[in-house]
Amino acid sequence: MPDATRSESTPSRRGVPRRGEPVTLAQGLAAALRPTRSPWRPVQRDIDIPGMTVTTPAKPCPFCQLEPHRIVAEDALTVAYRDGFPVSPGHTVIIPRRHFATLFEASDAERLALLTMMEHAKAILDRHHAPDGYNFGINHGPAGGQSVPHLHIHVIPRYRGDKEDPRGGVRWVLPDKAKYWA
Repeated sequence: MPDATRSESTPSRRGVPRRGEPVTLAQGLAAALRPTRSPWRPVQRDIDIPGMTVTTPAKPCPFCQLEPHRIVAEDALTVAYRDGFPVSPGHTVIIPRRHFATLFEASDAERLALLTMMEHAKAILDRHHAPDGYNFGINHGPAGGQSVPHLHIHVIPRYRGDKEDPRGGVRWVLPDKAKYWA
């Protein structure tokens, strides 16, 4: 898996289309997933990928203007950052750079980039926190617990003993339904 962190060297431009040049889907995906070393920028890419639209949120979005010191890793389409209200040591959140509310609004390239960044964030957490397990979560809509209408994926490291009986995992959002094994 390619390293998704900020690169210390400038990537080669060989084989990368210039702005305005026609691109194939493969070139577009490769360029979109290439690591960047630029500071956080909500929506800005070297090339456009078909099917992507930019929406401006009605209210200021806390995920569209992150504090740089919280960023753990980033690429052209996604950012991983430390949660401001962590539920466990290392709690990380993965977001797309483009502002949209749900996973179902993501392009194929964004979905791939989100999954790739989840793997990268997990590798970082494995190295620095050595958790015993993980919960990965996406809240969809207000009834699903989504409080910020910008897609975000929680990567929550779990540790032996952090909960007396962790069976059921995400099923505990509805406690009376959680114990399916009883």
